[in-house]
Amino acid sequence: MQGDIRVGLIFHHLNGYIALDWHHLTCCENPWHLPTLEGFELLSDNEKTEVGA
Repeated sequence: MQGDIRVGLIFHHLNGYIALDWHHLTCCENPWHLPTLEGFELLSDNEKTEVGA
């Protein structure tokens, strides 16, 4: 959906390059670790509540 918060996951691909995957924040399997993500502090209190963190 337009306006949904997404998280970019950076990882080292098996082919040797750095890749970035985007995921909806509410689809993260482990939402308990969201407050440790870089940039989390940029979310408003409302947005933090919306994602359950």
